[in-house]
Amino acid sequence: MSGRVVDEEGKSIPIVTIRLSGETTGTVVSDAQGNFSRSGLQGEVTLTATKSGYSMTAPVLVTGPRNDITFIASKDAPADYTVSGRVVDNEGRGIPVVTITLSGETTGTVVSDAQGNFSRSGLQGEVTLTATKEGYTITGPFTVTGAEDNMVFIATNDPPADYTASGKVVDEDGKGIPSVTITFRGDTEATTITDSEGNFSRSGLSGTVFIHASKAGYTLTGPITVKGADDDITFIARLKSTYYEVGGKAASIGRLPIEGVMISFEDDKGRIGTAFTDADGNFWKPGLIGQATVSAFLEGWLFTPETRVVNGTDYNLNFHGTPDPESAYQIAGSVVDFNGVAVSGVSIRFDFLDLERGPMYTVTRSDGSWTMDGLIGRVQITPMKNGLTFEPASQVAHMALMSMAFRVQ
Repeated sequence: MSGRVVDEEGKSIPIVTIRLSGETTGTVVSDAQGNFSRSGLQGEVTLTATKSGYSMTAPVLVTGPRNDITFIASKDAPADYTVSGRVVDNEGRGIPVVTITLSGETTGTVVSDAQGNFSRSGLQGEVTLTATKEGYTITGPFTVTGAEDNMVFIATNDPPADYTASGKVVDEDGKGIPSVTITFRGDTEATTITDSEGNFSRSGLSGTVFIHASKAGYTLTGPITVKGADDDITFIARLKSTYYEVGGKAASIGRLPIEGVMISFEDDKGRIGTAFTDADGNFWKPGLIGQATVSAFLEGWLFTPETRVVNGTDYNLNFHGTPDPESAYQIAGSVVDFNGVAVSGVSIRFDFLDLERGPMYTVTRSDGSWTMDGLIGRVQITPMKNGLTFEPASQVAHMALMSMAFRVQ
């Protein structure tokens, strides 16, 4: 007898075992073309075809010579199996969140748990498993064709690549804050300071870095975590609600107090507050927050320094005033005796109380009158003549006056 083994499309199936049973026994194997043949049979014989992974058509009973025996082979569906294992580092510690990718006759992914374990069932046929995780080099891939419960991937940390982190510290209005300390902690440790515009930058960072910003008198957002290059880091700085007070004095070059000077306080948001000097030239301002620019103003006066900057309690916030030369004025008056008779030839002395400047003089006319212009600031006026005393002995003026009188006692 002879025949052939083929698949459902008529393609030859080699190495199929044809088992003979009955009055003649034995086996024969199909060749590369799926053909088989056996002579010397006697009596009634049953032929059964088998091959691992295949299902064959029913056994054939022969009782005499035949050359047309055909077996149809159908490939069996592959059996399911499970693969499990673990991802560990060089010291055997589990590595979590590693992606295991399956390719081949079964595809998909599985992720290692907190201890590095993974498992996948329902696999069929030949499957290749590849493990990946950012920042690691991992052994493998491994190929399986059946159940495996002890697969081990070894994960090694990649050396971290250097990167640069940069950004800006601003207030709530977007204005840059200078001189803020930027601290880097974690896999890289360093510090830097923001420039006049609030910008900062640090290169040579690696790994995971926590960035903190700090400055006295401010509360800042953060920290911020980076693991790679970032050029758009922003910290928001807010002034702490810490109130303080300041005080000082406005005085002339001659150390005389200047009353009524307006002291202005402007903060970094453009908000303005004021205080005024009293009769002793002193001023006091409570309730300030953050940094303030302070200036002094009084019509007819120039002050130095023009401005001062404060950001905390200060009781020595002084300004020195000089009369403005553009505000010169004139004074006129007269000298008479107790009977109202004009007194001529009296010297009138003018001492500049607010300036480091010598005195000026004039003399009463025949009608007892006198005049002096070009006066600046506060001036003390004193009449003088041998043998005479005057009431009052002197007077002080700071503005134009046309009727200053002195009387001989």
